[in-house]
Amino acid sequence: MLHPQLGELLLDCDVLRSPEPTVNILAYSAPPGSTDAALLDRVMDVSADAGPQEGSRHRIDS
Repeated sequence: MLHPQLGELLLDCDVLRSPEPTVNILAYSAPPGSTDAALLDRVMDVSADAGPQEGSRHRIDS
């Protein structure tokens, strides 16, 4: 993943699929204690400070 402010993060991504075809959850993670885990924490902080963004919902086609 390339974050516009924090740069490249190497993350695992799990897709949790719902019976509802338009609902999926993406769960990003990094190994605990890694540089990428620290950057992921910063991404969450930056996102929380910025508030909701228009277009922040994404559809994933199977």
